[in-house]
Amino acid sequence: MGRKTKRKKIKQTKKKSLKELFKLKPNREAIILLLGIYLFWNLTTGATGYFMPYIYENVGGLTNQQANLLQSILWICTVLTQ
Repeated sequence: MGRKTKRKKIKQTKKKSLKELFKLKPNREAIILLLGIYLFWNLTTGATGYFMPYIYENVGGLTNQQANLLQSILWICTVLTQ
């Protein structure tokens, strides 16, 4: 078997397996579920991690150190409750 034939078979196998992934309904449902989970998890994590210390400082009147300490304590509580 030549190199071109092997490459062609591998390429066909990859395309077929990707088609099979989306062909089955349970696979599509699982992918949609995971996309939803990761979308909302990352949205919440990004907003909490980036914006909350800023809000604590400007709205809550905390110093930078206090805002970061509060954020760390909240993160530890979140980890412990999961």
